[in-house]
Amino acid sequence: MFLDANILFSAAYRDGSPALLLFELASAGRCRLVTSAFAWDEAYINSVVWSPDET
Repeated sequence: MFLDANILFSAAYRDGSPALLLFELASAGRCRLVTSAFAWDEAYINSVVWSPDET
């Protein structure tokens, strides 16, 4: 299953995100998760821009 930047971001920053179910399925061996370098980079950039301040 291909994960785009939106799914990666949602799984990382939204508690109870349905996207987390994909990781549970993969952990159980029910599917394989893949992404691209572009999607990974986009999710990373979005996390830097949109992450809550930790101060």
